[in-house]
Amino acid sequence: MDRTAKIRQKGVKGFLYWWLESRYNPKQIYVDIVILLIIALSVFLTVFQLHRQDTNIPVWIFKFENGITVFFIIEYIIRFYISTDFIEDIKGHNFFSAVTHKCAWIFSFSALLDLIALFPLIRFLRIFRAFRFFRFIKVLRFLRVFKLKRLFSHISILIKSLKESYFSFFTLLGGTLLIIIVNSVGLFWAESQVNPNTSLGQHIIFMLELIGLLDSSPETFMGKFFTFLTLFANIAFISFFISIISSKMGEIMENIKKGKVGYLDIKDHIVLCGYTNSSKKVIEELLNNKKFCSKRIVLITEAENPDISGIIYVNGDYSDVDVLRQVNIREAVLAVIFSEQKEHETVKNVDMRTVLTVYNIEQESPDIHTIAEIINEKNSEIIKEKIKGDEIIFKETIDAHLIVNCIRHPYISPMMYDLLNLKGRILKEEKPEYFGFNGPITFKELKKYQIESDIVIIGYINSANEPYLAPENSTTITEKDRIIYIEAE
Repeated sequence: MDRTAKIRQKGVKGFLYWWLESRYNPKQIYVDIVILLIIALSVFLTVFQLHRQDTNIPVWIFKFENGITVFFIIEYIIRFYISTDFIEDIKGHNFFSAVTHKCAWIFSFSALLDLIALFPLIRFLRIFRAFRFFRFIKVLRFLRVFKLKRLFSHISILIKSLKESYFSFFTLLGGTLLIIIVNSVGLFWAESQVNPNTSLGQHIIFMLELIGLLDSSPETFMGKFFTFLTLFANIAFISFFISIISSKMGEIMENIKKGKVGYLDIKDHIVLCGYTNSSKKVIEELLNNKKFCSKRIVLITEAENPDISGIIYVNGDYSDVDVLRQVNIREAVLAVIFSEQKEHETVKNVDMRTVLTVYNIEQESPDIHTIAEIINEKNSEIIKEKIKGDEIIFKETIDAHLIVNCIRHPYISPMMYDLLNLKGRILKEEKPEYFGFNGPITFKELKKYQIESDIVIIGYINSANEPYLAPENSTTITEKDRIIYIEAE
């Protein structure tokens, strides 16, 4: 089973993995919510039983709790089943390797949490009713995934931003401590006139009482005066500290709005370079496409913030390697470079900036799939020959070919638009296994298959990523090739 697949795999294991573990399934969160609700219900029943342990509890509550326990057992068995490909590990390596992989999952953190939740099932542990609270740990596991990661990232941003205010903060803290020490000495002097036997230790306890640990107050006028100064210094320190935090938070939000976000510690994201009419449409489709909705989208441009919900805006020159490193380009899965044209800029300059961007991306990480938009086809030769970019889109060439085809075949333009449309009958890709072919086949066999199915096969892309449109009938297609076809969505 391909665990990196972005679509659901065939078979029972593929179905279970898609809904329980696959990070490419946007609807998996609903399964997590259902599990969380069941866990919360289990914890509630445990609390109810502990609270009513001296009274008669209805029998149906115990039966219902047993049903929840069975659910947890089934969940653990399913996760144990889909954790590794045991049979494939035996065939590809050996039995010992398969057992090692399975044991590695059993002793993983998340699997141990699932196992701990089953402890109350053991009969002799049922006398320790608190063991049932282990199920609550699974709630924390989900909260860690969905909430704490964002919380820690926000805290780290705040701490980094406060580095610029270290001098002001420590000056304020030092001044406040000095005032408190001076006032404390004055308070000790004033109160010792009334109680001459008061020791320094007792005075320290008295100072702690003033901040609310106990109920106490000074007796002399000077003691009250120094106490007032101490409390005022504390209030002033807290007020200034809150003002520093709030002003920094305002600066952070303003910088985020302007695209000055610092280093992005993210992975498996999509980087879009340049904001044009084309990139605007691409962003809309990416945000609406379920296949990409689980990936973060980063937009690098020197234009103003388009203020589009769902993307990370970075203001900068995308051809600058430092800006690319700032968005963690090495961990991205896809980079698209658009022909963003500035005022009074020539077509050649725009294309050369695109070429430089592709070069910097390939230097940082050759494994990233790059798509470059070039205005003039002549300017793309260096990308093909020197830089080895993955895909190049020629704007002028596409326009010219579309117009020529409209001249040759009148009224064909709607058909061309439908071919590239993202709704209705759309382009799809699958490997031969998807159509029921387990070995090499000819294109003629595929054409026979499409007659019986409501699809139109237009070509294929081989394992070396070389595309072939309408190949000959005798062309052999292997199990690693990708078949491109049209089918209703």
